[in-house]
Amino acid sequence: MTREHGILRVGTSGYQYDHWVGNFYPSGLPQKEWLEHYAQHFDTVEINNTFYHLRDRSTFESWGQWVPSDFLYAVKFSRYGSHIKRLKAAEQTVFACLAYTNYALSRGA
Repeated sequence: MTREHGILRVGTSGYQYDHWVGNFYPSGLPQKEWLEHYAQHFDTVEINNTFYHLRDRSTFESWGQWVPSDFLYAVKFSRYGSHIKRLKAAEQTVFACLAYTNYALSRGA
């Protein structure tokens, strides 16, 4: 019997936490360099703010310049589809979310 193996990635739910300064982020490291520092230790991060509002392409492009090309973003599904629409017309809301996040999802392809 053959078993396929997946890829295990370890990351956190976000990376912008002030209480990490001095514990994870070196004291004095500017906040604009936090993602780059984070990506030196983890290869994935969950993007929580997509739950509240969809990001435009320029946001993903700007994040992309601070991380390696194989870095993975886990984009959280929009609350519009999950909480407001309650997954009614799920196909439409999933496709809308994917259209807005297409760059993030395909940047490693």
